[in-house]
Amino acid sequence: VHLYNEDMKTAYREMLRVLKPGKFAAIVIGNAPYQGREIRTVKFTIDYMERLGFHLLRNIDKIIFGLYNVMQKENILIFRKA
Repeated sequence: VHLYNEDMKTAYREMLRVLKPGKFAAIVIGNAPYQGREIRTVKFTIDYMERLGFHLLRNIDKIIFGLYNVMQKENILIFRKA
């Protein structure tokens, strides 16, 4: 889990670097079960992106249909770079 979070932080910092102020970033991510507990990657992503200076514009819940997947829903997060 720690390595995953560090990889995601690297990707989010790259978004900060390449996006111009006022431009948008969209991230599709979902919480996932791991060793019997839920890993709250959605909250982690929102908190970290806001610390970087992005503003969350929308958090869209999307139900995952028709797949035998461990995740039942995912979130589409829309941010704007300050």
